[in-house]
Amino acid sequence: MGVITGNRGLRSQTRSLRTHSLFLRVGLNLLAKMHLMYTLDSEGKRIYTLKKVLDGQVTKSAHPARFSPDDKYSRHRVTLKKRYGLLLTQQPEPKM
Repeated sequence: MGVITGNRGLRSQTRSLRTHSLFLRVGLNLLAKMHLMYTLDSEGKRIYTLKKVLDGQVTKSAHPARFSPDDKYSRHRVTLKKRYGLLLTQQPEPKM
């Protein structure tokens, strides 16, 4: 019925599992290449597409940017803001 006898049946099952996982990896790689994009219509609503250019208009990515808690450039941004007087502590107090 469902009994595997000898090494021959086991080898063919292992081979078919390898082939199956290969197809899955290839399929996932193809899916990973498609990025959801959007453009704005006249009312300001998003129109989603997979195209990079839609009706002559360049689309924007609908995926959020990567976030890393290890911010390598924070010190440089603070230095530049301090140099040009853009830090909140360097701004005059807002009038209420």
